[in-house]
Amino acid sequence: MRPVCSIDHIERAPKRGVFVHMGNIRSVVWASALVAALSGCSLVRSTNDFTFADAGSDAADASDASDAADTREDAPLDVGVCAVATDCPAPPRTVMDCVAGACERVGCEEGWGDCDGATANGCEADLSSSVDDCGACGAACSFPGAIPRCAAGECVLDACRGGFADCNSAPSDGCEANLATLSTCGSCLVTCAADELCDTSATPPACALDCAATICGESCVNPTNDPMNCGACATVCPLPADAGVADTTCAASVCGITCLPDRADCDTDPSTGCEINTSNDAVNCGACGVTCDATRGAVYCESATCMVSMCDAGYGDCNADGLDGCEADLGVSTTHCGACGNTCAAGTECIAGVCDPVVDASPGSQHTCVVRRSGQVACWGRNERGQSNPSAAPTPAEAPAIIRTGPLVTDPELAARFVAVGRDSTCVIAMDRTLQCWGVNNVGQLGDGTLVSRNTPGPVVSSDATFGARTFFDLDVGGYFACALDDLGDVWCWGRGGAGQTGTGSQTLEATRVLGISGPATAIAVGDNVSCALLVAGTVECWGGNGKGQLGRGPGGPATTPTPGPVLGISGVAALDVTFQTACAIDDTERLFCWGARGADAFPAPGDPSATPTAQLVATGVTDVWMNGQSVSWNDAGGATCAGRNLVGNLGDGTLTNRPFPGAAVPALDHLDTYFSGDATACALDGSSLLCWGINSTGQVQRDTLNHETPTALVDAAGAPSTGLRAAAISYRTACRIESDGTASCSGIGPRGDGTYSTGSRPVAVSNLTDIQDIDSGVGFSCAIEDLGGTDGTQAFCWGNNGGDMPMGRSGGVALVPEQVPLAGEETDLAAGYGHICAIQPPGQVYCWGRNDSGQLGRDTSGAPALPGPAVPGITDAVSIAAGRHHTCVVRATGAIACWGKNTGSQLGDGTVTNRTAPVEVLGISAAIAVEAGHGHTCAIVTGGEVLCWGYGSDGRLGDGLSSGSNSPVTAVSPGSPAVDIALGEGHTCAVYADGTAACWGAGGYYQTGFGSTAQVDVPTLVPGIGSAASVDAAFDPSFATVIRNTDGSATCFGYDVMGACGTGSEVYVLSPRIQELP
Repeated sequence: MRPVCSIDHIERAPKRGVFVHMGNIRSVVWASALVAALSGCSLVRSTNDFTFADAGSDAADASDASDAADTREDAPLDVGVCAVATDCPAPPRTVMDCVAGACERVGCEEGWGDCDGATANGCEADLSSSVDDCGACGAACSFPGAIPRCAAGECVLDACRGGFADCNSAPSDGCEANLATLSTCGSCLVTCAADELCDTSATPPACALDCAATICGESCVNPTNDPMNCGACATVCPLPADAGVADTTCAASVCGITCLPDRADCDTDPSTGCEINTSNDAVNCGACGVTCDATRGAVYCESATCMVSMCDAGYGDCNADGLDGCEADLGVSTTHCGACGNTCAAGTECIAGVCDPVVDASPGSQHTCVVRRSGQVACWGRNERGQSNPSAAPTPAEAPAIIRTGPLVTDPELAARFVAVGRDSTCVIAMDRTLQCWGVNNVGQLGDGTLVSRNTPGPVVSSDATFGARTFFDLDVGGYFACALDDLGDVWCWGRGGAGQTGTGSQTLEATRVLGISGPATAIAVGDNVSCALLVAGTVECWGGNGKGQLGRGPGGPATTPTPGPVLGISGVAALDVTFQTACAIDDTERLFCWGARGADAFPAPGDPSATPTAQLVATGVTDVWMNGQSVSWNDAGGATCAGRNLVGNLGDGTLTNRPFPGAAVPALDHLDTYFSGDATACALDGSSLLCWGINSTGQVQRDTLNHETPTALVDAAGAPSTGLRAAAISYRTACRIESDGTASCSGIGPRGDGTYSTGSRPVAVSNLTDIQDIDSGVGFSCAIEDLGGTDGTQAFCWGNNGGDMPMGRSGGVALVPEQVPLAGEETDLAAGYGHICAIQPPGQVYCWGRNDSGQLGRDTSGAPALPGPAVPGITDAVSIAAGRHHTCVVRATGAIACWGKNTGSQLGDGTVTNRTAPVEVLGISAAIAVEAGHGHTCAIVTGGEVLCWGYGSDGRLGDGLSSGSNSPVTAVSPGSPAVDIALGEGHTCAVYADGTAACWGAGGYYQTGFGSTAQVDVPTLVPGIGSAASVDAAFDPSFATVIRNTDGSATCFGYDVMGACGTGSEVYVLSPRIQELP
């Protein structure tokens, strides 16, 4: 178990709060005991994790020793592995090759040689110009009395040394003439008389009869500076056997030498000559004593300039000055973090080569958030209440957005330590260790004492007098509730609590301390309706729902309870994780135990294959555990193993195939730094990268493929653009179309009528239906009218989720394939609302079934759903029908329109806001040819193609330019051509016109108006690129999408493509870990 250095440096792993890592997972130490460890620590980066080491410890000393050992010029070449030669790192002018997967040194580039045998500077010798290695290593140039030069690899006489000349013009014997003799006194052309001396003390030398200096033989010399008579006659300064010596010298009667350019006598010993080539000597680069710094890498000297060959891992030559070598520590430099030039934002740190690294992440069911070291919070995904981007609500966060303290992009950034996301809310532990939440608040999940949703972070409150003095160290958000752990080990919860998950047994609007926990807690983890705490004693206690045995109390445990109780069969627990209805723990001997829902056999269990009320041993030697929906994954010595349900890419193995226990190896997830569990999405940190995988229905993994800002083509099952469609309908997360042959296919969330519960953005064929006349979709279900031929005529069929609303026309569960609605007679038209369906039977009677909370069935059932029953009273001449979210309308044979159901926005058009369980006529319409119903508004097309709308209108959805509601029909502005079809969504309206154009108006926050903008549009505005439209349909929340079918049977969709409902082939699942780009 690793020591913790500072509570400010504590990291958190899988989804929940953590105090100490064990391996890569969260271990537990009682929070107050941490304070004693806060001394003398330094942060050290290991191969796979952030670890904590005492300053001066063996780990720190080893690091220092490693640095010291790297102070060498001739570092051995790291041959490495390769696929091609270009994969091999090459020292200067060295030729490398890839042989059998390994890098090998082949030789030097043409004209260069490795004459000093040092690897770091590669092939340092220019064989075309080096007098030491002219044409070949060791081939030094030398001529008597001459200064040599190497030209094109050949030695040539460059010049004569002082006092010598080439009088015979024969380079082979060098500069053979001594200019201090009588025969050649100062020049090849000067010969002195027999009675003269050659006076070399004069400048220039000349013949003389007298000598004012010293006579040595036939010469008059100055012994203090004459290298041939230095200090005394015949004392010749020796010429070292070194091609780098330009000449000998005599100064103050002492012999010396002068050096050729780029050569130096660095040991100040003339007898060794100009022993240093300063053009390529890394210790004397350009001049004696100028040493290239090889402390953190391999360096060399070229053209008298220090150069860096390669840097040690974690360092860089960022100033391009080889003199100081690899001067930049890429692990901590805020101006060169991880790479040269990568500058961290002001006020942030560089840790292990990552600017302001992610220290916490929370992948939720519909959005994802992360926290950086600096406290910056970024989120992406579903955003209708600002849960992922308060500044842009309700527009989906198309890319990770920085969370701010207010709704404006100019507001200060929120600073937090930990983050946790729920279905539609987000909570954080702020830097001062208080709690803040934002998002949907319909059951008190924000803990602010209200039921008012908000899109800006606000404090969690409590009427408990001790709450204000508490500071918080762990936090988790479940299904519409949240819990937090304070500094005293107490757990506080708020939000939905009907199953006892908040410790109260009821909804709680503010933080309430959970009573009955048998000791202080060190970590918490919550699921869909269950909460668990890890105690100091190493035991786990849970409370809440127990439908799948998630309380771990063994057979016969309570169905629900607000009272904490122990999980049986485990002790010495070091890590805990809970998602949905499954819990897992790792004990201090690295054994993994799990209990609760097993999904697709995610772990072994006796008895009920779907529920396990007793902790089961899953694996040993486990260092990490993470979960994604009803799947369990873990790391042991063999790497990552993933088991269980994989319907949405939960396992990250690149497939949608379930992996029953013992699961399958997933090498892509082997021993990453930190893992974060989610309900259907999971994430992990791999160095500086955040990887996520799983369901992408609301862009919680990757947003860009789910927003269609402008019309995007629908595709067929093979992914090619669809053609020949007879009809196309879209609703809440589901869309269906009638194909050219009269069959149907559906995309989006399952069941889609093909006999499976699959979800996808490519359509699947609906089973058993052939000659389909009409089709529509509601909330997780779809219905169609099929012409059975003969006396059976046209009949209604439905499929999908049945639930409490009974849209199948029966009680009971899901229908994976179409079922005939139990309704006598033929159906000629049908419409699906949010949870109800209505159909017309000849000659014009209307029958409805399903949800009836607002009277939308046209009969009073006290709000309860109903099966197909008596006809809607007073309607015998309906010719077409429309079903809105909670209301229904028909066009009558007279041209009048009658509506019933919810009317809080005057969507019934009768001049009131009174809900109706029986039909009422819309005021002022007598020549209607079509009607369509939306969330809170209704529109009709009347004779002549005019569009009339009524109901809610604050977002411009009525199209009259006033952005206000109306309790009676108002005329939408016409773009010119008569309207022929109309569709209504959550807050927008679209119409198709006789000239093939289409126009939309109203709310555009999800691009559902097709203009590539989220701006509101108050009057009908033509959608760019649409010129042959034939029909249109629009979806309710949360799809916010529009589908337009063209006259050639092709179709396009624009807006928010939740669960792939549009059918454009967008990526609903991310099957393998994918790097998430963060701000």
